[in-house]
Amino acid sequence: MRKLLALGASSLFTFTALVNADYDDAQLRNLENRVCCLEQTKGCYGMINPAARPVVECGADLFITGDFLYWQGQENGLGYVIKNFSSFNGDLGSVGSLTNARVKNVSRHWNPGFRIGVGYNMPHDGWDMYLNWTRFYTSHESSQTVPFGGALIPTLINPLQLPHAGVLTTASARQKLHLNVLDFELGREFFVSKYLTLRPFGGLRSAWLNQRYKVDYGYISAGILTDVEPKFRNKFWGFGLRTGLDTQWGLGEGFSIYADGAISLLYGYFNVTGTQTTTTGSGVAVSNLSVKDNPRIGRAITDLAAGLRWEDLFSCDSFRLRIQAGWEQHMYFGQNQYLKFVDSFEQGFYTSNQGDITFQGWVLNAQIDF
Repeated sequence: MRKLLALGASSLFTFTALVNADYDDAQLRNLENRVCCLEQTKGCYGMINPAARPVVECGADLFITGDFLYWQGQENGLGYVIKNFSSFNGDLGSVGSLTNARVKNVSRHWNPGFRIGVGYNMPHDGWDMYLNWTRFYTSHESSQTVPFGGALIPTLINPLQLPHAGVLTTASARQKLHLNVLDFELGREFFVSKYLTLRPFGGLRSAWLNQRYKVDYGYISAGILTDVEPKFRNKFWGFGLRTGLDTQWGLGEGFSIYADGAISLLYGYFNVTGTQTTTTGSGVAVSNLSVKDNPRIGRAITDLAAGLRWEDLFSCDSFRLRIQAGWEQHMYFGQNQYLKFVDSFEQGFYTSNQGDITFQGWVLNAQIDF
């Protein structure tokens, strides 16, 4: 038995060694095959993924870009009045039950903007640097009157200063929104197939958003008009990291489809103010609210773009022209920091962080490489 056990153990050790040897040989052959495949698929200059950026004759390795923006800016959480179309007794100003009511927001408009940039194609491994500035301004407004047999219900008046004796007959609101964005990118565009290129990039972003929101409520009490004007201001500045991926899907004859995406995480600073002024029929204005808030907090931003592109070389390949048109959407999370007081007994009860801002619309771009 001892001899048989010794012989069995020796045989098992020998078999295991042979199996491991075959496994190691298989791994080595697999690695050699992969290296051989990579060597066979190398592109220009021995690179596995050759650079896809344009090469102009005797160029300065510079490029400039210009974009015409036709965008619409939207922000949720800005409902300034509830228009109630039903009431218990049909009297003007009677709230009744909210069984047929609508929340009214400021109207949205399309406005132009621009983006300009400059870039440099670095000699190291096909990398490029790109700096651009985006500017967009928009304003929105809306007004409402009391419906027949219904009522208007304010949403932004401090409940402690609500004129209970009056009847709300008119309500209007106006918003102004300024956007400035500065982006710096370091990326590399390369071929992954004959008709597909990728450009991963990383960089920095700085963003400025300046909002103003003014609401005017008109009350009538005993034939006397009283105006209540809540005003809000929300300024944001943030700085942080940005990364993303640009893709180009070739169609031939210089045409292609592009689809780009990016995300930014900014450490930001808010400067939020809220005031409320009541003006009686005699023209006497009384300020009954003035509040400030200056939080510091991180905010996320997402960018998406897609469209159709055309490009070609001109003048004996001494410069390249690229033209593209498409759609972009940018979301700025948690930008509505207006202070909204919600309790008529506890003066300090308020809400903030009521919504996000989105910018979306058409973009026409031109780029020249020289």
